[in-house]
Amino acid sequence: MRRHQALADGMAKLQLYLNRWQLTEDGPPFHTRSRWRQPVRHRGESAILKIAMTTEECRGARLMVWWDGNGAARVLAQADNALLLERACGSQSLLENGSWRPG
Repeated sequence: MRRHQALADGMAKLQLYLNRWQLTEDGPPFHTRSRWRQPVRHRGESAILKIAMTTEECRGARLMVWWDGNGAARVLAQADNALLLERACGSQSLLENGSWRPG
């Protein structure tokens, strides 16, 4: 029963941020013990919605915000334990699209 509740909770959190940030699903959601992810479209661009489910993942989310796209995917939005990240698709890399900037 606990596993079913965790799945329901994760799906509910995804839906909350899909609505809040006016995102369109762009693939099926997937999850691990520590996070949920949902490929989405944000203002016509590919992105990924990430919901942290553990303390360690929440710390990682704060680090992604602090990095501000330097050497990592850009954070497009952040609230509570949710991040909206840019998503490289196909042969595109974050290095090639200008997300990585030398310190």
